[in-house]
Amino acid sequence: MAEAIAGRPTVRTSGRMYLVLATGFAVLAGLLAYAALRDSGGSSGGTAVATLARVVASELGLVTRYPIAANEQIGPQKVGATLADAQTETLDSGLSFVIPQGFRGVAISVTESSAVGGLVVAGDHVDVIALFDKELTGLERAVTVIQNVEVLAVAQVAQEAVPPAVEAEGDETGAASTGLGVRPLEPEPQPSARTVTLAVSPEDAQILALVEQNATLWLSLRAYDDDETPRITDSDLLPLGVLHPDLRD
Repeated sequence: MAEAIAGRPTVRTSGRMYLVLATGFAVLAGLLAYAALRDSGGSSGGTAVATLARVVASELGLVTRYPIAANEQIGPQKVGATLADAQTETLDSGLSFVIPQGFRGVAISVTESSAVGGLVVAGDHVDVIALFDKELTGLERAVTVIQNVEVLAVAQVAQEAVPPAVEAEGDETGAASTGLGVRPLEPEPQPSARTVTLAVSPEDAQILALVEQNATLWLSLRAYDDDETPRITDSDLLPLGVLHPDLRD
């Protein structure tokens, strides 16, 4: 018997077999753990996971101020009180609903050149430069009259009105009563426009009206999101040395 056992060949289990068995046990353990967590439903025996309720709106009951994509989070700043007419149920789109609170809409005369080649569109911000004739000031002079003013309309192409934002809880700024406008979708240049309407303060409205009668106005287009108002000195032709000597004193 002992000789028979001694003569039996040794049976060896390969490493690959152990690897397959270990992988199988790991998969089985994972499946059992998943089933246990699913059945526990977040009981005290497992790890608690914080969750927040999500509400999907099919109707807002308010006017959206800007386009809202599917599944986008909606905050108070994106919806507003309705300005709809009770009979037509359409949003009021007159220019008066675009003018910011406390400002005035004032139109000035322009040409294709003075309106930045006719490329100014509603929603841009510009500086207003006045060119005074030498008969009025003694020599030709350029003065930046107003800086960083919003363009409400170019000719009859105006900003599109949006309703004022709803007042969030605890907000006492009064922003809900302010009319706003947005740049028209895909605005096109108006090189033949003869007027540009600006949003200015009541004081600046008087200045523009006065300067309009005594100077030629030019618009200087600002870069997007540029709200700097540096001090700008008046310009004339004296530094260029092109004036008559009698006018240089």
